[in-house]
Amino acid sequence: MTKIIEWFFGDMSSRQENPNGLYKGIIVTILTITIIISIMLSFITKNSIAGIITFIMVAGACFACGGAIGFLFGLPKSNGKSNNVSNGKNETDIHHNDFEDNTNLQEVSDWLTKIIVGLSLIKINTIFSWLENAATNFSNPYKESCIEGYNFDFYAFAYSVIILYFLIGGGLLYLWARTNLSVIFSLMSKQKKLISEKKDLVKTIQELKNENAPAHDMNKSLDESINNISYQISDAFKNATEVIYNSKAIKYKDDLQKGRWGSKSKAGGYIFEANYNSGQSSTIGMHSITLSIRSLDAEKPLNGDVAFFLHDTFRDPIRYTKAINNRAEITITAWEAFVVGARLENGIELELDLNNIKGFPSDFYWA
Repeated sequence: MTKIIEWFFGDMSSRQENPNGLYKGIIVTILTITIIISIMLSFITKNSIAGIITFIMVAGACFACGGAIGFLFGLPKSNGKSNNVSNGKNETDIHHNDFEDNTNLQEVSDWLTKIIVGLSLIKINTIFSWLENAATNFSNPYKESCIEGYNFDFYAFAYSVIILYFLIGGGLLYLWARTNLSVIFSLMSKQKKLISEKKDLVKTIQELKNENAPAHDMNKSLDESINNISYQISDAFKNATEVIYNSKAIKYKDDLQKGRWGSKSKAGGYIFEANYNSGQSSTIGMHSITLSIRSLDAEKPLNGDVAFFLHDTFRDPIRYTKAINNRAEITITAWEAFVVGARLENGIELELDLNNIKGFPSDFYWA
């Protein structure tokens, strides 16, 4: 007997971890009841085939209606947000998600369940009246086709079938939505989180590669800091640059600066250049690069503030400096070519694709 129960309903000790056995037991039980009722109808009705078909159709409709309501009540609810903890603060993670979760079905479920409960309480007498009418209409054909000698209450039978299959459908779909469907949503959420973490890891690795500056770069950064103390970058230029930077449309997601700054390394009498600093990088696979801008007209030298726009894997993708002696330059360390943008204080914009600059080691070029 124990073996039969376990086959029907599964191992009760593992019910919480694996409810599939319970579903199997319920389905087998309802199918068994359906078969028994169908066999019974074949013996007590004259037109047994029509009676069985009618019974199955009504039972199936009640099961489907109950299942729909049970699904609405059991639909798991998403919190609607994906939060990251950064610097001790909760921030909504919108960087990695191109699309947000669609919660329309959850909202509809909330509305419908409240409406169903409210109407059920207000119209309880009307609902019972509908059930009585449905049971009467369902039982009348069976009364007319019942074989003489059988004293069977088809009204009670019809009433029981409607309620039984409605409750079984509702209960089964409610349990499935609360268990299996919630697990499916949870797995999807975990997969989404893993993809996000993978992107973070890749970006961190690239950032470490680009910013793993050796000693000479630290000295260079110190020199730039000293220059910035002597020649402070104006707040007006920084603010204007950041506004323009954020307003520029991104055309290539894998190389953010490409196509954003005019796609020309020479414009307005200025030229954007890059030089490879051979032997100055102590890290294998990293390359020291000096980015510089100068005026082609000696009588109109470059002066004022200059902003360089690097790849987004750099810790500070916007680098500011001051033009000195007709030259504005910064030195960076990178492991692969990318597009660099620049903006001068007079509004001139320049763009340089390092992949097109000759003289770098072969492993610096990506194609």
